[in-house]
Amino acid sequence: MLTYEASITFAPHSTVTGLDLSPDGQTIAWSETDGSVSIYQGMEKVCQIKSEGLVTGMAFHQEHLIVSDDAFGIKSYDLNANELWRREVPGGVSMFKTTNTFIAIVDNLGRLVISDLQGNLINSNLPYSSICKLENYVQGITIVQEDGGVYCYNGNQNTWIRPKRGEVGESITALGFSHDGNLIIGREGYALVPGDEEALELEIWDTSTNRLITRLDLNNRLMKVVSVNSQTVIGLDDGSVYLIEGQIGEGFTLKEPIMECKYPIKTLSICDKSIVAGSWFYIHGLTQDGKTWTVEHQGIVQHSVYSSKTNCLYFAGDDQNDFTDSEPIGCLDFDKELIKVDKSELTLWFEQKEVTTQLSAEQIYSDDTKMTELISLDSSIKNKDLGAKDEEFTNLLDALGDIIENNNYSEKISNDSELDDDSLLGELLDDVIKNKPLIANAGNDMTYHSGDDDFAVIILDGTATMNQQGKIIKWSWTDDTGREISTLTKFRAKLSVGMYRFELRVSDLEGKSTADSVQIEVV
Repeated sequence: MLTYEASITFAPHSTVTGLDLSPDGQTIAWSETDGSVSIYQGMEKVCQIKSEGLVTGMAFHQEHLIVSDDAFGIKSYDLNANELWRREVPGGVSMFKTTNTFIAIVDNLGRLVISDLQGNLINSNLPYSSICKLENYVQGITIVQEDGGVYCYNGNQNTWIRPKRGEVGESITALGFSHDGNLIIGREGYALVPGDEEALELEIWDTSTNRLITRLDLNNRLMKVVSVNSQTVIGLDDGSVYLIEGQIGEGFTLKEPIMECKYPIKTLSICDKSIVAGSWFYIHGLTQDGKTWTVEHQGIVQHSVYSSKTNCLYFAGDDQNDFTDSEPIGCLDFDKELIKVDKSELTLWFEQKEVTTQLSAEQIYSDDTKMTELISLDSSIKNKDLGAKDEEFTNLLDALGDIIENNNYSEKISNDSELDDDSLLGELLDDVIKNKPLIANAGNDMTYHSGDDDFAVIILDGTATMNQQGKIIKWSWTDDTGREISTLTKFRAKLSVGMYRFELRVSDLEGKSTADSVQIEVV
């Protein structure tokens, strides 16, 4: 089958809850279940924000990142994670959307609050309740209530209201504007007429004239609507994806699906070379010339952002399993060519944990093959007194190693000689001496000179560790707080000015372990 070569861009510490990309495509931000938001600016520098509660929304606006949480409210940051303004919302925020002139904020009770782009409150006494969805449109926002009410609101008044249908109730499963400016709504009706308990429909409205263009029966729920230029793509919960092109008018019908993903569509993107759908365990794509391709994921693909500037798609998800590691944030570069692989090879990109980068405000770790994936430690540990290296202990280990290495072995006993118990014991003792003991070697203490940005790239190298049998099964590097930072033999790190100590601990198949430490100074 055909696939794009996926790569691990980031390895979050917990499950990703949100993913967003700046308009210029050069800065990516993601939130995690621990309340953190990481900003990867210019694809070089990582900053981190810590929210009071669970992050519920995140959006770039101009050169700022706006973040909401369910405990405090909403805040704005520059791309270096410096707070610019804050607006407390009693009860916390459940969602928000930014427009060109205002921010629409929904609190945890489903009420709407309007602020300007500096967080100043404009209006909090609005007649909406139980809001469950917000979507942008050209004049403002589209508001969806749990009772099926849909309103287009421009910041001052409603510009369109959808008439409610059904006496028992209805819900809106998805909505979005088409490429020609019409509002597409996925609707689930609970009782249209007596005896009709459920209806799944697609409605297309011309909101400028309050005209219903068409209403189509569906076999499955509409889940996603996206549009770019002259194309609109919709995804259903049976995994089918449909392409809509041209002017939508009366008599409109859906053609055959362009993709069948088998599982509910969670993400949809119209990219330069492909239409991309994320579902359970897979990302599916259809190229402009009709080729289909697949990328496997560890769990449910729940977030994706596409940069037309770099022609890259970033994606994240979760396998819903509390006993497994968090899934990485992956990247597809559409400037690369499609490759043909066996289906069993689709998992290789995320199984290679060595190439992941653990990112946080305090540290980012990587292997020696990716110079661009570096670590940075919190500047608060600069100049910390970490203690001197125990020179006597190190010299003793070095001397012991030399003695063992230079030890001469006794001559072999001839095959026709009969071995008694004493000679057998002597040979066993010789074998013990012959096998070098496991001795960790974290390398020599080093001093590095920082660059103009007050950072230096250093190398932590444990390849000099002594173990003749090659039976080491675990490598573990820890920082001065005791936190494990890597399980690689050798890797690079980007450190700010200061003094650092790292410990290398290695273990072998027999359960034996040994440790050594190294002191690094960046001046």
